[in-house]
Amino acid sequence: MNLGDIRADKLIDTLQLGVVVHSHDTSIIYANPKALELLRITSDQALGRTAFDPKWCFLDKNGNRMPVDDYPVKKVVTSKSSLKDFQAGICDSSDGVTWLNCNAYPELRPDGEIDRITVIFIDISQNMEFKKNNDQKNQILGIAAHDLRNPLDALTNAFDLVSEFVNENDSELFSIIDLSINNMSAIIKDLVENQALNTAELAISKETHLLDELIHEVSNLNLQSAGKKGITIRTEMPDSITASFDYSKLQRALDNLLSNAIKFSPSPSEVTIGCELIDKGKIRIFVHDRGPGLTNQDKEKVFRPFQRLSAQPTAGEHSTGLGLSIVKKIAKLHGGDAGVISEYLKGAKFYLDLPR
Repeated sequence: MNLGDIRADKLIDTLQLGVVVHSHDTSIIYANPKALELLRITSDQALGRTAFDPKWCFLDKNGNRMPVDDYPVKKVVTSKSSLKDFQAGICDSSDGVTWLNCNAYPELRPDGEIDRITVIFIDISQNMEFKKNNDQKNQILGIAAHDLRNPLDALTNAFDLVSEFVNENDSELFSIIDLSINNMSAIIKDLVENQALNTAELAISKETHLLDELIHEVSNLNLQSAGKKGITIRTEMPDSITASFDYSKLQRALDNLLSNAIKFSPSPSEVTIGCELIDKGKIRIFVHDRGPGLTNQDKEKVFRPFQRLSAQPTAGEHSTGLGLSIVKKIAKLHGGDAGVISEYLKGAKFYLDLPR
């Protein structure tokens, strides 16, 4: 077939993208079938209709009625420049909303005034619904986690007081209770952190810090849990390396990596936490364990939230499947990244790369 035989209007009519062409006064001079479907109007209702017609009902991303000046075509008329990836909802008397992603392009006359405006849009309703449901899920998880914190703190304090009077016959029972409280605390901590990251509540404040101080602090925080499993924590780093980072956020990320390594390491074994220079512009902080390692399938999903891997904690600890996804998000917030080097049954080296 000769491409010259294909008529542009016939091709546009078959597109699964909405295409609307406006004249300089914003009145519609063409709308393809998909556009009419998405805008919920007929061709007769569309032709000649301007952006100022009160029958239009566009919504902004928050679901509020959009002022006429914020309509895509009106923005292009005002700015005389293109508009890209503009999201809006279109609704009618049925109250149903179709969410659109719009791109609009002006055609200018030789005198610089607008001749025509072409608006192209696609239905993103499913994506918007997913985002809405995901936001609601995160909100519910956040509320639940925050509301559980106080009673859990009270339970922990009460347990600490009672445990002073434990006799040998009850020691196994109290160990089970202690493990359950620690697991619950870890779950709540992960949920709160994940909810904050997903709702953009977690701003970072970067300052220059010594990495060896951070690494030693994270190591000390995990000595007790490692000691209970007969695991030795070794630190490995060059002296006096500095980097710009948010101390508390990076501490949280490294604590996740180290506690995760302890959780999945056999007893006895050794876990190494340290840092190394990758090049002049990048520092790598790592945690290396001698645990079961990762399968190829594990590697594909290891940093995704709520994923369960083939390996299991070695002493009954609980895993939310959130810790590593939090590490990845914190790394990205710093302009870096997180990854893993592992061979199945030969341990794993998780790392977080930071720009210097």
